[in-house]
Amino acid sequence: DAMTFTDDQGRRMRLWIPQEVHVGEPQAFMELLVRRTVEILENEPIQVWVNPTFLPAVLAARYDELWTETRMQRVIEAAVKRGIAIEINDRFRLPGAAFIRRAQKAGAQFTFGTNNGGRDDLEQLDYCVQMVKECGLKWSDFWLPAPRPTP
Repeated sequence: DAMTFTDDQGRRMRLWIPQEVHVGEPQAFMELLVRRTVEILENEPIQVWVNPTFLPAVLAARYDELWTETRMQRVIEAAVKRGIAIEINDRFRLPGAAFIRRAQKAGAQFTFGTNNGGRDDLEQLDYCVQMVKECGLKWSDFWLPAPRPTP
């Protein structure tokens, strides 16, 4: 995920820990977040982007305002280019429907997840099912791991 990164001042940020989040000006923070997310998507050896579009608590209420079309497009393009699936996260209810629709149109694939929640979380997935219906996702929109090579 892109919930842990180093800011431009060299400070480690874990976005779920309020004491470690240094937002400053929200628009500038979002540009940093998008830049770091794209760097991760373009360079890390990952197959699934989990907790996508997560914002720290201090900004979470401004999700629709801060995740602009341009910002969404930048991270979606990076994921699609590398064939990285985008998790629909039940615990955090992310990403939003507008993001999912945009990603689907761009050719992204999706998975379901809960951010390491307990077994009870994994059995529900209400938000994930809601997004499938609301966004018109089909089975072909979902990521499947590649088969293991035969020796």
